[in-house]
Amino acid sequence: MSYYQEPVSQQPNPYGGYPYQDVRAPRGLAIAAAILAGVVTLLQVGAGLTAPAAADAFARAAEQGRPAADVLTVYDAFTILLFPALLAAYIVTCVWLMRSRSLLEERGSAYHHSRSKVWVWLGWWVPIVSLWFPYQVVRDVRRASRPGNPAGPGLLAGWWTCWLGFQIGSQITAGMTGATDASDPSTFGALPWFETVNTALIVVALACWLAIIRQTTRGQEAIGADAALPSAPGTF
Repeated sequence: MSYYQEPVSQQPNPYGGYPYQDVRAPRGLAIAAAILAGVVTLLQVGAGLTAPAAADAFARAAEQGRPAADVLTVYDAFTILLFPALLAAYIVTCVWLMRSRSLLEERGSAYHHSRSKVWVWLGWWVPIVSLWFPYQVVRDVRRASRPGNPAGPGLLAGWWTCWLGFQIGSQITAGMTGATDASDPSTFGALPWFETVNTALIVVALACWLAIIRQTTRGQEAIGADAALPSAPGTF
């Protein structure tokens, strides 16, 4: 009896080049970023709907010599809740963008990002550069995630323009309602108008943002599928 056996040919390990790494698209983070953006938008919608009644209350207080900061309305509740919602959206979005960049690097992407990873976090609130750095970060992640399916700048430009407009409008309304000194009652007549514009801007920004997240996630899942890597079924 012979104990000789034919040598078994070694099959290439499709995951051998990426030991101990999770290279799936960060789908859960993408969904969380989309949900939190929706929460921010809903809170702003609430602020827009309650702004007329709040403006009347602020105007009456001003006629009595009281500042708007001394008056608490339903509108104030929505604007107060906006801050933690925005903070949560910021954190989750930055984690998603960081994980997306790591995924692309692990897959050997040669795409050159305009900004280093630190600006994924800092770019949103550092003065001056916050006007365009976040746009570049999102643009580059989206492009690198869709190497064979480039998209025009229209969607990104719409999202970023509306987001900046919302930010500016929010600063104006915060200045109107946060004054600690009595204001001219007629000042508050513009509050509902500003909040209506802010609401319209953030609704459009949300629609564009959801499309950006969906396109980016699908591109990342396609990269994983092309490389024969496991990915979550379904589409985003």
